[in-house]
Amino acid sequence: MDANDFIVNPDGASAETVQFCRDVIFDGSPVTPLVPTATWLDVLVVVGIFPSKGQARKNWKGPVEIEPGLTILQAGKKRIEIAVHRVIPEV
Repeated sequence: MDANDFIVNPDGASAETVQFCRDVIFDGSPVTPLVPTATWLDVLVVVGIFPSKGQARKNWKGPVEIEPGLTILQAGKKRIEIAVHRVIPEV
């Protein structure tokens, strides 16, 4: 993976789960944590595909909600690959 790797809701999971995501899913590369309410619109703004969430809301034709688990998406004219792992809170 690369610099466009994100973990949603890392605080809702155990330290072991977050470490597993970093080491196994993202091959130890740097990961950006996101708040539990993050959507694809937030991710697209952070990556730089859209300058603001309003622009993303207006122009984005893909999914808005980030599904639990690992999702890899290609977006933008340059087909930037974005990997997002929404951590499922442990009960």
